[in-house]
Amino acid sequence: ENFISFFFSNYFIKMAEKQFKTALDFIQNPPAGTDEPSNESKLKMYALFKYIQSGPCKEKAPSRMKVVAYYKHQAYKALGNKMTQEDAMNKYVEEASKISPQLKARL
Repeated sequence: ENFISFFFSNYFIKMAEKQFKTALDFIQNPPAGTDEPSNESKLKMYALFKYIQSGPCKEKAPSRMKVVAYYKHQAYKALGNKMTQEDAMNKYVEEASKISPQLKARL
């Protein structure tokens, strides 16, 4: 039973990683005609990307005078510390998929 749960757990992590990499590539290199994501979507995807790369936010907030950096930090911090890397990848894919049906076809 442990082997089976390990196998499926590993399988779902690999699937999440594959879909995340596809979504990340799509967002970084959007095809012509793809709508620009809203600032809210950009903040969510930034925060999720940061969480995937670094885990929960442990950084000190930047000065409010650095408006963009401050809001990025707030979005990252708002994710909390209860999410797994796999959960963050799935949420990133979900958010990126809202931008374009073209991405959904690639997943």
